[in-house]
Amino acid sequence: MNEKDIQRLLVKMRRSVKGEIALWQTHISWIVLTHRVVYKIKKPVHFSFLDFSTIAQRKRYCKEEVQLNKRLTKGIYKGVVSVKQNEEDIFIGNGRGKVIDFAVQLKRLDSSKQMNVLLRENRLKEKSIQSIAKLLASFHGRTKVIYRSFDLDHLSREFNEIISIKKVVIQQLDKRYLSVINRAIIYFNQYINEHKEWLQTRSKEGYIRDCHGDLHAGNIFVYAKPIIFDCIEFNKEFRYIDVLNEIAFLCMDLEVYKKNKLSNLLVKYYCHYTGHVLQTKEKKLLLFYKLYRASVRAKITAIELMQLPGKEREKELNKDLKNYLDQMQIYLKD
Repeated sequence: MNEKDIQRLLVKMRRSVKGEIALWQTHISWIVLTHRVVYKIKKPVHFSFLDFSTIAQRKRYCKEEVQLNKRLTKGIYKGVVSVKQNEEDIFIGNGRGKVIDFAVQLKRLDSSKQMNVLLRENRLKEKSIQSIAKLLASFHGRTKVIYRSFDLDHLSREFNEIISIKKVVIQQLDKRYLSVINRAIIYFNQYINEHKEWLQTRSKEGYIRDCHGDLHAGNIFVYAKPIIFDCIEFNKEFRYIDVLNEIAFLCMDLEVYKKNKLSNLLVKYYCHYTGHVLQTKEKKLLLFYKLYRASVRAKITAIELMQLPGKEREKELNKDLKNYLDQMQIYLKD
């Protein structure tokens, strides 16, 4: 599918589905929202970290997404549905037509309970952080342990890819941020070289698990029992991570929102529920992973800026990019 196909789909849905139909998109997906249901369609993109370029690949990863996300959700992921074309009409679901793509069907949740919304409105409570920490501790305790040699080269290559956003940074922000990127690359690779034996030991001791992989505030709904959805399905290397890497992601996001107290509480409660006390070396590893996660979000934000049709969302994304780079600078000083 392409942008024109998505627009034709929206036209068809607005004629046939009750209620408002909205479209939201990321660098890798189109998300169509109806009153009760959400459809997530993968864009035909190919990056260094994912390949959605063929319909077979998109179908495969739609199925993966549904199965993997059932680990942390119940009754949210409904399944994979066909996107079809019949003459000029493009539609989702039953009916005669040629299958041109696939979509993940989800139950629509209350957007006012999304964690990033609560953070912007200063409504996220300590009790919710405690519930999220408890859920994560339970999940990490039962998910698959990945016993293998820790791929230091993969982690280093992935971080160093932040070089690719320098052009966007110069265009959208300020040249001074280039020094942040350069210093971060030096620090990151130096840390890996100095601690590679210990990182390998953590892998052998079972700290690498099949995690969620994309644990930021936009992927959490804060109900009485939190719902954590939209895990990484397209690249298992992004899920096969140290549990501290996973926790660092959400800590970093909280700190970007200037909620350092909540970030510290997340770590405190997570350690309480896992029964593990972080040693000084592990606290520095957590900081290392926070830097890594800020770089990942900066890179993704830059990709979205490059994909923008016109000026849509440019101001918001510029602000996000600046915030992530500012946070990287803070971590480099700590």
